[in-house]
Formats: sequence, structure tokens, C-alpha cells
Amino acid sequence: MKLMRIKLRPAVWFYKAGEFSADAGWQHKNMYHDQDFEIIFCLQGHFNLSIDGKNYQIKANECWLIPPRTTIFGTDQTTTKVDFFWVHFFADWQSINLSDQYIDKLIHQTAERTSSHDVDCQIDLPRHFQIEDRQAIILAFNQLLDYVNRYH
Repeated sequence: MKLMRIKLRPAVWFYKAGEFSADAGWQHKNMYHDQDFEIIFCLQGHFNLSIDGKNYQIKANECWLIPPRTTIFGTDQTTTKVDFFWVHFFADWQSINLSDQYIDKLIHQTAERTSSHDVDCQIDLPRHFQIEDRQAIILAFNQLLDYVNRYH
């Protein structure tokens, strides 16, 4: 499985974040992520997005990690209301391939809440994953947005 290995040392640098809502008929604009990552967490509805020439449907309760040097754009207009959180950040990273056995070990550690004691201070994230505990993620995004809007 191809993952993004994001190093937490040196620090991950916050760039910008927000929540976006639109009625039916919206289409994502064309964007190029030069050096920044974007995380999209869809709360409601769905929208179609081309990510480096491959088409995907971004659905509710899904999280997408868009790496630097990536072009994205909407492939058509939404048919229903859409709502999503987004955050951009800068980080030292690399794309890696991990074995299914290693992925199973990480999933087990997460399920058991066992620390992996990562000496290298890094995280490995897939480019797309389903969110099980929606409320925890919504709370974290709201806390981030509260902080960002309070302290410029």
C-alpha cells in the first residue's frame, strides 16, 4: 500500500484551514498544491474531484490527504448540498510502500490503543481513509478553527 510518511521533526507547519459549504451546483475550482498538503474531511454530501488526473468521489465521513505537487479540480457540479473541512500544512515527507503485514500491525496497534513508540517521530497515512469516530474529528477541526480565528 502506498502511504505518505510525514515527519513530525522538524515541525509540521500550519498554513490555513476552514469549513466549506455549498448548495447543489457547486464545482471545486482548479488548484495546484505546490509545497503544501491538504486534508479534506467531508461532512455532508459528496463531490467529484480530479487528483493528478485520476477521478474520485469525495464522500461524507471520508478523509483525503492531498500531497504537495498535486493538481486538483472538480470534474462536475454537485447534485446535493456539500459540507467539508479543509486544512493546508507544510511538512517534510516522502511517499512509501508498506507491506500488508505492516499495515495490519498498525491497524491492530491503533485498535488496541498501543503506542508504537515511533523514535523517528513520523506518521504514515494513506491518501484516503474512512473516519469511524466522526465526532472526535469534528471536535478537533472546530478547535483548530476556533484557535485560528481567535489568534491571527
